[in-house]
Amino acid sequence: MKAVVFQDPGHVELQERPEPKARGERESLIKILACGLCGSDLRTMTDPPQMPCNPDTVLGHEIVGVVDIPGAGSGFAPGDVVVVVPNYPCRQCASCKSGSRIDTAKAR
Repeated sequence: MKAVVFQDPGHVELQERPEPKARGERESLIKILACGLCGSDLRTMTDPPQMPCNPDTVLGHEIVGVVDIPGAGSGFAPGDVVVVVPNYPCRQCASCKSGSRIDTAKAR
């Protein structure tokens, strides 16, 4: 699949990347229909960066797609159109448990 990959301030490359795979039975695999770059992506491109980013980072998290393989218990079916909420907290990692992540979405 094609991806916009950050190299250094002011420089991105369009690269071919491997197709993703679900990392666990509860994860859904989404076929991306469209992906946009937002203000945070653009801030990584300023020189000096207003938002530091490591080289070889794939940009773009404003995503709409179709469920290809639904995760167990997700409530989704193949073909469902979805919007990805990239800031959805897991409520399990150290950042979530410490309260340092902002809860921008309500749990189902």
